Amino acid sequence: MEDERLYAWGNPWFRWSVVSFVVLTVLSFLVGFVVLPSVQRDYTAGGIWASICRAAGLPANWGAGTATDKAGPLSTSVVLAPAMALPGSSDAVGRGATIALQQCSMCHGVQGMSEANAPNLAGQYPEVVIKQLEDYKHGHRIHSFMEALSSNLSDRDIADIAAYYDSVPKARTAPARYSESSAPALVRVGDPLRNIAPCIGCHGGTDHKLGAP
Repeated sequence: MEDERLYAWGNPWFRWSVVSFVVLTVLSFLVGFVVLPSVQRDYTAGGIWASICRAAGLPANWGAGTATDKAGPLSTSVVLAPAMALPGSSDAVGRGATIALQQCSMCHGVQGMSEANAPNLAGQYPEVVIKQLEDYKHGHRIHSFMEALSSNLSDRDIADIAAYYDSVPKARTAPARYSESSAPALVRVGDPLRNIAPCIGCHGGTDHKLGAP
């Protein structure tokens, strides 16, 4: 009997609880789906229904013809050709060594083995060096120092530098070993379920270090 009176509409406590809950729900709905969307910087007035759909995450344009797909920035303008992978002539290697000594050795080392946090270039594939320098030169890869250095390089300069570093022997060291206690699994084996390669695939050993491709 007491339970029936407690949940009866005639009970003022029950009545005010229901009314308060309804009012709070309506206010929360209006604030979340109308007020907050309307004060966003990129809000365009389209009525309450547009506000509700926008707050719920629905797209503004449903039709394929009205969608405004913007192409992303161009990642590179380099077209890899088989000739890039060929060893350079002795003249190209000598000329590339002169340019590298003047402009590259301060970071990448005289023999392409860096003592700083710059990639080791000794034995690097020529097409890799060509692509990176071309990307820096044309602004497709951002690095203030490298952009400035590569801006005055001609196509022949870039090809000769690549030929020189390709001719330099790569350092040979014992492979680094990582135990389960010293390195996390993400470093050792990556995460195949998330398509993440292991960190040591690029950043382990003498010829792979910080900033290494």
